[in-house]
Amino acid sequence: MVGPTGVGCLGGQAGRWSLSPGFLCALAAVGVVASLGIGGCGTTAPGEVGNVVCLACHDGFGAPDPGIADASVHVAIGCERCHGPGYLHVRNGGRGGLFIERLGAVPFDESHLLCAECHEGTAEAYLQSAHWLNEGASCADCHNVHAANGARDDHRDNTMCLKCHEGMGFGDASAIGAHTYHSVDPAGTGASRCTTCHMPPLQRADQQDGPHGHNLFPLQPISSNEAAEAGVDPVPPNSCSGITGCHDGTVETAPQFDVDNPKHNALLQLIYEARYGT
Repeated sequence: MVGPTGVGCLGGQAGRWSLSPGFLCALAAVGVVASLGIGGCGTTAPGEVGNVVCLACHDGFGAPDPGIADASVHVAIGCERCHGPGYLHVRNGGRGGLFIERLGAVPFDESHLLCAECHEGTAEAYLQSAHWLNEGASCADCHNVHAANGARDDHRDNTMCLKCHEGMGFGDASAIGAHTYHSVDPAGTGASRCTTCHMPPLQRADQQDGPHGHNLFPLQPISSNEAAEAGVDPVPPNSCSGITGCHDGTVETAPQFDVDNPKHNALLQLIYEARYGT
């Protein structure tokens, strides 16, 4: 589709229209945006105006919502998939945040429901976590769905976890080391990185961007042996072995354990139980 100014779709996505935000809002106000499908390639659902119209104002300048959403993986599903149809909101000029879903105002016990529509398995695990059970953190407290990397803080140096847990006895490296029985260099070698143990990757491939545990329970070494016995191939990692950049031989100072070796996992299980219990 080619827009009113000749700006068309680029790579399957709508190009930014060279129209002022005011003119786009004016078009929306009289129903022209929806009829032309200006928000995307082709048409939009009833009452929807499309990402282009949303980001004409929500660019970090016209309205307090970052235009960095363009860099997020969520841009492909569209603003209105989460926030609801925007026609009435735009027609109202966006005043007071009316006629649009304001996700920050959702009660805590409902805050995960929208995420669960696409991330069902992750949400199920989250509901087992202390983050949920103690109302300690919602999905949005850790995740910024508008950001390119999807995180509010850096987990690699433990900043994300320590913003809450620093006041829970983990205020310095010695306290963290006493908890992990490891050296503490999360941003360097990765030693004592909270998420490595408490949110381990659930698969051997694509560990950085693939699914991670969200119940916050470490995966005990024996879990890999149990998975292998059940016929899972490749054997999934656990919190002690099978994780890239941990005990896989890439860190010279760290002992190497082979997640595919049942004896290694059995030995690690004994060490795990001696230190942390069952």
